[in-house]
Amino acid sequence: MSTNVYEGMFLVDVNKWSNDPEGLTAELTGLLEKQGAEVLVARPWDERRLAYPIRGQRRALYWMSYFRVEGSKIDERSGPEAGSPGRIGRRV
Repeated sequence: MSTNVYEGMFLVDVNKWSNDPEGLTAELTGLLEKQGAEVLVARPWDERRLAYPIRGQRRALYWMSYFRVEGSKIDERSGPEAGSPGRIGRRV
């Protein structure tokens, strides 16, 4: 099966990012690699105010990644029940 390049955006808790940027970067890239992805680029993009609070937070760090993976490994559904890459834990 062919592989495609995808862009992924994660919202990261600003306070937790400032306390452990290397740990969060390793956690996020590890999550993608666990799904069989080859991470091409991964870095913080920008810190911004959220349109609405998420878990009481009004700001988040947008973490951008580009990765290559087979399309069959990408789940179109979202949310915890889907096991989507966006479900990481309390830090992300």
